[in-house]
Amino acid sequence: MRPSKSFCLGCGVGLTVGIAIPLLALLAVGTVLQPQLTPILVKLHREKLRAPPITYDVVADYDWEVVGLDGQLLDMETLRGRTVFLSFWRDTCVPCLAEVPALNALYNELGDEISFVTVFVGKDGEAPLAVEREDILFPVYTAPEGWPELFDVTGTPSTFVIAPSGAIAFKHIGGAQWDDPGVVAFLRGLTAQ
Repeated sequence: MRPSKSFCLGCGVGLTVGIAIPLLALLAVGTVLQPQLTPILVKLHREKLRAPPITYDVVADYDWEVVGLDGQLLDMETLRGRTVFLSFWRDTCVPCLAEVPALNALYNELGDEISFVTVFVGKDGEAPLAVEREDILFPVYTAPEGWPELFDVTGTPSTFVIAPSGAIAFKHIGGAQWDDPGVVAFLRGLTAQ
């Protein structure tokens, strides 16, 4: 005997509702709890940060501009001949937020020796709020006209260190313990070249 259409329809509706309602409830709870969960996730990521790998690869493209939160334009060409710590980040990125204390420490130690250009890739107008909320000490910029394809940001944070020669010393996607003594020594070594 074949089941009736109403039985099959009832089973289909029951199965759909049985799956959809718990998923929607989980999504709703996650959305409501997101502000409480983010600091916990940031702390967990912060504990997992390690020094980034160092490589020496292609030559940087300086043909673009960024705008500081104070409205001042920075032509990247003016940084040619200097060590540049270039990072792309967003305020909704847990690894980005996790590395803020290490970036603050690195900036405090090397801010006079190298150029820091951290590019906020979030929504317009949110950068100042993120800087204040996260107690960011390093310079933050936006790139309203975009950036060269060479600095393809497939994930955040994406960090590039550019040597004074223009060579990209390394590219790292993901959070890192930027104030690690090995990183500090590497950056000072690049600057001394």
